[in-house]
Amino acid sequence: MAKEAKARIKLNKLLEQAGWHFFDDANGKANIQLETNVKLTQKLITASQKSDNRRRTSRCASWG
Repeated sequence: MAKEAKARIKLNKLLEQAGWHFFDDANGKANIQLETNVKLTQKLITASQKSDNRRRTSRCASWG
C-alpha cells in the first residue's frame, strides 16, 4: 500500500476518534460539510470508486 493511502487511513481513523462523522451511520449524523448543499454518501463514494477502477482496468488492457 502506498504511503499516501496509509496516511489517509490513519487520518480518517483519527478524525473519527475525534468525533467527526463523514456519513450518517449508527454512530450519528454526518457532522462534516464539504460544500454547501452537497450531501456526500457512502453509496456515491463506492460508485465513484468502482467507476474509477473500471476506467483504470480498461486503460491498462489497451496498453497491452
